[in-house]
Amino acid sequence: MIDKDSESEPNDEESTEQKLYKIANELLQTERAYVARLHLLDQVFCKRLTEEASRGSFPPEVIRNIFSNISSIYSFHGKFLLHDLENCISHWWERPGLGYVWLQHAPFLRMYADYVRNFDQSMELVRTWTERSSAFRNIIQDIQSQEVCGSLSLQHHMLEPVQRVPRYEMLLRDYLKKLPMDNPDYEPAHKSLQTISMAATHSNTAIHKAESLKRLLEIYEMVGEEEVVNPTNEFLREGRLLKLAARNTSAMERHLFLFNNFLLCCTPKFSLVGHRYTVRCRIGMDGMQVQQTTNEDHPSTFQVIQEAIDVFQKKNETFKLASKELNVGEPVVCWKCSDNKVALEYDGNKLNKVCKACYSILTGRRGERMEEKKRRILESEASPVSSDNIMTGFLLYGDNPETLQQVWSVITRTEPPVLCLYTAPQRVCM
Repeated sequence: MIDKDSESEPNDEESTEQKLYKIANELLQTERAYVARLHLLDQVFCKRLTEEASRGSFPPEVIRNIFSNISSIYSFHGKFLLHDLENCISHWWERPGLGYVWLQHAPFLRMYADYVRNFDQSMELVRTWTERSSAFRNIIQDIQSQEVCGSLSLQHHMLEPVQRVPRYEMLLRDYLKKLPMDNPDYEPAHKSLQTISMAATHSNTAIHKAESLKRLLEIYEMVGEEEVVNPTNEFLREGRLLKLAARNTSAMERHLFLFNNFLLCCTPKFSLVGHRYTVRCRIGMDGMQVQQTTNEDHPSTFQVIQEAIDVFQKKNETFKLASKELNVGEPVVCWKCSDNKVALEYDGNKLNKVCKACYSILTGRRGERMEEKKRRILESEASPVSSDNIMTGFLLYGDNPETLQQVWSVITRTEPPVLCLYTAPQRVCM
């Protein structure tokens, strides 16, 4: 037992005990904060979204899939682990025993495997339903605006369980390094570390993704662009530069965020809560050009952008072939000088501003292709019982799943093959 009154006369043994106490106390303090975050996820976000789902605004299984087994995790930490850690620290100077606490609770950390395994799907569901459902989006935004959220997004809070188990492993390893091997707590602490390490392996596979997503969330909170929070995005670099305007000689400050598929050009704006930026333009990586600089002091200026373009182009060979067929590269206008928007295939069919010439070509060519397709189908007189057909049979056809109609379908052996739809097997092509 350590006499607290003798702390004014430190020796090596007391120094070791103080270090051990600091590790244990850090674990307790972070556990309290972690339980508060779990409460926010389970009792605020999940509860409100579940209540709204019961009204039919969106499917209840969406919420269950997003939050996985977070309720079980919250119950374990809030009712059991935190209580025993508090009890351990309150009696630390009488009987220090962090290892004994973990010996009881470490096996329960295996429940994190389900949460980690489901994490990527959860992030995608949050992104999808934020875009798809106004009710879902309004609840998320309302909770995120509250002080309890600390100006952080739902996805940011959901990262915490992924990172928590490796944090336990790190603290317990540090505890064992400073704990004498003849200490009664050494053996239970050592056994607990082995169990926690096994649980952490499930999380370690997701740590890199979690760190990358965490950075995307931080950028999203700075720029307010929801499209940033997409698992397919990879943040590469950021930096500040001065832009020289063509109309005057004044230099304007810009902050760039470079991703694997686009570049955000931003201007700083006043904020009391960290760095915040206004997005001036979003430039797609495809079609971006880099010019040689004559500045001898900075010969590698924008070199990283050129590397990113090379990677992007290698990943988009399919799109390049399609562009050749159209004889147009679909360049995006990156400044506010065009009112013409068109859905671009390489950007997920999102509407992007394009120049007038490209708008005319794209809308015209697509219209021509549709008319040509209709013409080929109407001109085709393939018989549903002909030996020249590749396949025939009934299928359900329509735009609304609730009003699908059964039609007879025929795929011809022509080059290219043509799909014909009939109201009945003996009718002609629709």
